[in-house]
Amino acid sequence: MSSHLTYDVCVIGAGVVGSSTARYLASRGQRTLLLEQFPLPHWRGSSHGQTRIIRFSYVNPYYSKMVGEAGEMWKEIEEKAQQEILIKTVGLLTVEGSSGENLREVRQSLDAAGASYDFLSNQKLKQRFPELSFPPQYSALLEHSAGILKADKCLRALQDQFVEFGGTLKDGEGVVEIHPGSLVTIKTTKNLFRVHKVIVTAGPWTNKLLKPVGITLPLKPCRANVFYWKVKKAGTYSLQSGFPTFYDDTASDPRKLYALPSFEYPDMVKFGPTGACRLQDVCWEIDPDARDWDRETEERIIQSTREYIQHHFPYLDHHEPAIVETCIYTLTPDENFVLDKHPKFSNIIVGAGFSAHGFKLGPVCGKILAQLAMNETPTHDLSPFKIARFKVSQPKSSL
Repeated sequence: MSSHLTYDVCVIGAGVVGSSTARYLASRGQRTLLLEQFPLPHWRGSSHGQTRIIRFSYVNPYYSKMVGEAGEMWKEIEEKAQQEILIKTVGLLTVEGSSGENLREVRQSLDAAGASYDFLSNQKLKQRFPELSFPPQYSALLEHSAGILKADKCLRALQDQFVEFGGTLKDGEGVVEIHPGSLVTIKTTKNLFRVHKVIVTAGPWTNKLLKPVGITLPLKPCRANVFYWKVKKAGTYSLQSGFPTFYDDTASDPRKLYALPSFEYPDMVKFGPTGACRLQDVCWEIDPDARDWDRETEERIIQSTREYIQHHFPYLDHHEPAIVETCIYTLTPDENFVLDKHPKFSNIIVGAGFSAHGFKLGPVCGKILAQLAMNETPTHDLSPFKIARFKVSQPKSSL
């Protein structure tokens, strides 16, 4: 069925970035259509689950700057939603063994962002967090302002507010084809839409939509496991006891694990790999439609995490995770996002490759993508996020 209504912008993909983009556009008076291929809510992409960390601690200072604006935007969204979606000042403990080079760069970014933190020598680390066990070559930074986003509530708030601002949300409606032109025609499984601008925020399905319009990005959709491990003594590593979020940034440890204090499930600590993980088994490439599952691979991941917990979190039961969940990461080679216009069709904009650290930055990435669609000057330097940094495949458009 063809729609007679012409939209200013269509956003494809209602994850956190797509929903943030659509919300911002609608708030600016743009007639906006948000399309999601799966019925909402769903667990097929990268924006599901209950929690995400929001933190200033980045090696790259441009991300720390973006986090500052994103934090203010989340507070605005929270106020309008009239429910808590951001738990503030939980803290982030970043540990690093050996050289400490990454911690030095994180300190520079925190200083530039004006974020407060404590540097903890190994002795101070042991005194401050006796429930952890790290050998003498480890030191740490404790960022005070880091918090926890209630991810599922964040996503629902974004989508509800998009509709309140006058946007049109259609879920269970996948995009089949994008036909470029001064008016872009979008064919879905149910309808035909005409729009002035289209923004593709389709996560691991991005290249399936972009290839027919002449571009393939170096995106790697990966499956990652998230585990919840029981504590041996009630209250240990809990949010209520003041235990912070956690990240091991040791260069020589390819696991790059993060953790959240027990909060989602009573007396269970959440562990998972970041997008910086360099173990192929831990983040293995998948077809997002196939959702391949390999029990042997999963067992190797459990064993790797088990060994880490046994050495460094002695008050967790390391034998078996109590709960196993999965997520899809869409990684770029340099772990930087793609926030840019199509090199040939300027009314097709792409937001992709959020590399397992994009949720916290959803509102500011959405604002940037909306600014590109409205031909406004973005509020952040987009040099790190340009498509031109890749030697992208640009086959002739099939349309």
